[in-house]
Amino acid sequence: MEQALYWIASLTFAIILAIFLWHAYTYKNEASPVDKAYRILVSWCVFFCLQDALWGIAAMPEVGHPSLLFGITTGFHIFTVITAYVWLHFVLVYLGSEIHHKRLYSALVLLAVVFQTALVIRNIFVPTIFTIGPNNEYRCEAFRQVAFFNQYFIYVLIGLITAISALSKKGDTRKQYAAVFVFVLAPILCGIFQFFFPNAPFYAVGYAVGCTIIHVFIASREHNDRLVLASTTDELTQVYNRRSYEEDLKRYEDHPIEDDLILFSVDLNSLKQVNDTLGHLAGDELIQGASLCITNAFSGSGKVYRVGGDEFIVVVHSDESGKKYKDRLENEVDQWKGQRIKDMSLSVGYAAKRDMPNASLMELKKSADQMMYHDKEQYYKSKGVDRRGQREAFDAVCNSYTKILKVNLTADSYGIIKMNQDEKTEQKGFSHKISEWLHGFGKSGQVHAEDLDGYLEKTSLEFLRSYFTKGNTSLSIFYRRLSADGYRRVMMEMIPSDDYTAENQTLYLYVKDIGAAHET
Repeated sequence: MEQALYWIASLTFAIILAIFLWHAYTYKNEASPVDKAYRILVSWCVFFCLQDALWGIAAMPEVGHPSLLFGITTGFHIFTVITAYVWLHFVLVYLGSEIHHKRLYSALVLLAVVFQTALVIRNIFVPTIFTIGPNNEYRCEAFRQVAFFNQYFIYVLIGLITAISALSKKGDTRKQYAAVFVFVLAPILCGIFQFFFPNAPFYAVGYAVGCTIIHVFIASREHNDRLVLASTTDELTQVYNRRSYEEDLKRYEDHPIEDDLILFSVDLNSLKQVNDTLGHLAGDELIQGASLCITNAFSGSGKVYRVGGDEFIVVVHSDESGKKYKDRLENEVDQWKGQRIKDMSLSVGYAAKRDMPNASLMELKKSADQMMYHDKEQYYKSKGVDRRGQREAFDAVCNSYTKILKVNLTADSYGIIKMNQDEKTEQKGFSHKISEWLHGFGKSGQVHAEDLDGYLEKTSLEFLRSYFTKGNTSLSIFYRRLSADGYRRVMMEMIPSDDYTAENQTLYLYVKDIGAAHET
């Protein structure tokens, strides 16, 4: 009965640890050495508990055989000391730079592993640690206690390392170190019980308790910290994101703003041009380069947020002037060089609380933005670009079209950018699918009979998908459409959007009235 309970208990612990292991792999962080060391620890402990359960089954007289039990027990004595080494590995990785003489500790433990292995090998030929009787009973030999205390020398060593490190810490850090100390203490205490009660699975109990402590107090906390960090960090640049900025903004609304606060508004120049001409990988490099320059310029002084595609906010607490920080940032930008992009330009504005003592944070932001926009205008003027003229020309072009849609050929959908509301009627073939709408518009009598076949052919979803897949950059369709005063000549033009890919065919659809037709 005791042996049955032994293997059932060990198997239960293995299942519990396997659940921890599943959790560890589900939320793993490949960049974290502690995370990797924890997965190694739990993986090994799952293996050990399964092996311990197997030992319990083999030790049952009605199931096992002396030679089978001898083989499993031989492995058991090696696995116990390897488990102690894995325990040490986790502690050394977790404590990291806090621990000196890591190589010495690892060498001592490896020596203990080699010594234990040598005893086990000798035991195969000469009874040294244990023997198995004809009735499947486990018998201790002269060096059984030596082998037992050899592995616990490792745990005592780990415990001393952890205790000494914990004494030098305070607050939450000391609590975490204390958790690691209890993690080390668990197999020691359970090992003592194992010594006095050899027919109970106290080895497995100790490892399960130790791993549970690490799971609750270390691994889960690190996972939660990573989730919080991920929710407030911009994935591309690794600075704070817009959500973090808005959360901090609320805190500033609830508390007085310190007099040493300076808010910077930073905008990346010519990002769209880079994306259009060199591609989004080059654009991403430019954004990452801007983030690096900003972070270096404000290192240790404030928080950097990416609040838009090419927009950054920096909140600084400093007695230095905003001008000095701006000069530092310009110096960082001058020295930066990328692989795809050789240089960059940033527009910078700032507003200091000391210069605007009654201003709220939003008012400081508005003032910084105004300076940044002025800086940007100066940049484009130096490049011979009339930004205001560009906007006016763009508006004039948009106003010349009667309909502008952003179409997704892959999803057979669209979004309306500009269109008269009277187009959204069943009489004109309106539908929420772009293929049905274009087809229904032609079939509803809106397209002249002589132009209908060509219109239907070129606006079919199959034709459009195939046409743009071949790399064509535009499509123009001319036809006559019905209006209040008869038929009028119309041009429909389709151009792939910036985010067009073969897997996600997005494009812009423009319709322009180009004059009255002679036919009625």
